[in-house]
Amino acid sequence: MQVQVRSMTVPGLLDDLATLLGDVRTGTVDDFEIDEDPDEDLEVTTPTVVDVSFSITDLSPITLLYILQHRFGSTWWENDRDAIFSLLNEVGLSTDESDKDMVRALQLLYVDEAYWTEWEVFNWITQGLTDGVTEFSSLPVLGLKDMSRSMLVAVMTAKDQKVEVHYSDEVLSYIAVTCIEHGQWALPYPLNVAQSRVDQLMAWRGIKDLPLARVKAIARESVTPKTTSEITVQAFRYRTLTDFIIQELKESRAEIDAYRDATED
Repeated sequence: MQVQVRSMTVPGLLDDLATLLGDVRTGTVDDFEIDEDPDEDLEVTTPTVVDVSFSITDLSPITLLYILQHRFGSTWWENDRDAIFSLLNEVGLSTDESDKDMVRALQLLYVDEAYWTEWEVFNWITQGLTDGVTEFSSLPVLGLKDMSRSMLVAVMTAKDQKVEVHYSDEVLSYIAVTCIEHGQWALPYPLNVAQSRVDQLMAWRGIKDLPLARVKAIARESVTPKTTSEITVQAFRYRTLTDFIIQELKESRAEIDAYRDATED
């Protein structure tokens, strides 16, 4: 049963947060229980979002998206940026340049499909959603956790707009190459959209029939493998990335709940 719990946790949390985003405009959000999972030892912080010293980049981008929708409505991205930053200041969120870059990155996900089609834009927006700092003059190699967070937020914005979006071959190739550069060829959600491209690239290098099923099976086990091999290393990284996404979703939910409690009339 532990295998099923782990594999169902991310979709469950995604649906939970998507419902929150969808209902924020009506003010009739139901309370949801997060399914138990094998990662209960992960601590979830609950920040006080009304502290004037609190920075936007201290929040999950999903939390920031919730706040923007709560304050500006379903078409928040159409508002003047200065008005957005001014209002965020009023609710106790600082807006320095890195904070503004995070807001701009979220806006771009709503107004331009380039994130899904152009690898440079994918890189820039991911930078903005990671720590709010975007270097347009350079394209650094992205971390796997940074890409995972960015792709997770992109999924949430697509769910919010009720649209189906697909990565272009160019972006999928970029994700695949970046994962391989980091030594990871077994990709968990949401990176797994590029798994077939990784398979192709590895096959071109003479490595075929990747043991993905074995990696996933080991990743689901709660015990540490007794021996170290390429497969167990892949499994450890696979599980680490999956736990990171679960933690990101849990923290987003905790932050949103804290914001709702702090702003209740």
